Amino acid sequence: MLTGGFGYIGSHTAVRLLELNYIVHVMDNLQNSNETVFQNILKIVPSKKNNLLFHFVDLLDYDQLSQEFETIQHVDAVIHFAGSKAVKESVEKPLMYYENNIISTIHLLKIMKKNLLTKNFYLDLLDRISTIRICENFISKFYHENEMKTPMHMSKG
Repeated sequence: MLTGGFGYIGSHTAVRLLELNYIVHVMDNLQNSNETVFQNILKIVPSKKNNLLFHFVDLLDYDQLSQEFETIQHVDAVIHFAGSKAVKESVEKPLMYYENNIISTIHLLKIMKKNLLTKNFYLDLLDRISTIRICENFISKFYHENEMKTPMHMSKG
């Protein structure tokens, strides 16, 4: 399963996973992408059209996410790229960023636990939030060094 799979990093990851013969379930709300990415992926790996499945879902909608997750028979791993990342907007709308990046990740983790998928969870640590253990250490370290100047940076791990 690939959240945010139609974004730049997610779509490249989807192509590679398809090339490696994985069945890729993309969960995306198309907030920062569009459905043409689906067709573009298939142009790159046309022989894998049956292995790419799209689920239109907003990770902030716990019930919708839970229902979509339950429609998938088998999940080997979850790669989580969904999240907001525009620095200027994160300064202007910090609560929206906290909600989108943190709450959506918590929803995903709860649903994974509910469905007994507690291994093989990957976050894009370069561009999105990290969670729980490492987040505290980084925030503490960088905050004291006065390097974290925007809310978006404060939510990174």
